[in-house]
Amino acid sequence: MLELEWLLKAESGLQCQTGAAQDEARDPLADYRLRIFSSLHELDFAGHPTLGACHAWLEKAGHQALRDYVQQCGVGLVTLRRSVEGLAFRAPPLIRSGLIDASLLERVSSGLRLQAVGARLVSAQWVDNGAGWLALMIDDR
Repeated sequence: MLELEWLLKAESGLQCQTGAAQDEARDPLADYRLRIFSSLHELDFAGHPTLGACHAWLEKAGHQALRDYVQQCGVGLVTLRRSVEGLAFRAPPLIRSGLIDASLLERVSSGLRLQAVGARLVSAQWVDNGAGWLALMIDDR
């Protein structure tokens, strides 16, 4: 297992958005364990690292079967399916949903420079299943 401090330093030096470390599963129902990191902190779940780590684990382990596999991560157990079409996962339940407070909405609008391009935020809500996602509806007419 990689040391967390080293991983975060390497990740920031490479300017990656996320990094991941695989380990032996602690849950007997899981095939492997994954820890996902941003440059700021550990994430409970993120989709792209989940797919990439499963692909790497399957390749390393030599698994060829088209079946379900189970990843253990910060949100618990995530089921991934390997089919002839590729890998897919069943998204974990939301850990945060609902309205976003006004101060965060202002920061998001400012950060996206909506006013500068004549757009406005119509609605927004949390759709966080581990990575802190927001869903935004923007009117740009």
